Amino acid sequence: MTAKKTRKQRISPLTNAKAIGAEMRSIYRLARRFFGNADAIPPNDARTLAQILKMVADIHQQTEIEQRLEELERLAKEGKK
Repeated sequence: MTAKKTRKQRISPLTNAKAIGAEMRSIYRLARRFFGNADAIPPNDARTLAQILKMVADIHQQTEIEQRLEELERLAKEGKK
């Protein structure tokens, strides 16, 4: 039970730079475990890894934009009252 709780605590939303960095590091660590050595990653797999990291960054940016839009909508609703 504690392991599951700890695992859940380690998964954080991609809402800040610290979380996005942690997500990128975990993806990179998984790739290094799979290939054994960062120098041994074939070019096609390196491109795939780079695309995954870019997607994580894009998700972070999209989440940040959505949060700002929600805040603006909330402020607009409060202003109409």
